[in-house]
Amino acid sequence: MIQKGGISVFKGILFLIDKESVIQYYTVNNLFCGRTLNKLLQILQSIQNTKKSTSQICMVAYKYEVKTFYVFPLRSKVYFKTLYSHKKN
Repeated sequence: MIQKGGISVFKGILFLIDKESVIQYYTVNNLFCGRTLNKLLQILQSIQNTKKSTSQICMVAYKYEVKTFYVFPLRSKVYFKTLYSHKKN
């Protein structure tokens, strides 16, 4: 928070609000901590993807238009099997 002339100004705060005026994401950062636009874009795309398909979940390192997994255990099992089946022990 920065005070100027008796008025408090918050900086380093970001809200992502959807069309229905629901806060989908927010963050409060120290003014002196660096932030990356790539991370913000990743979060925005993740939110957009889960809004399109509410039965899917985005991974932490979500990449746009990459497969996501499902909230349903059996469908998630298939997702992880296809994801890791090509790897050799």
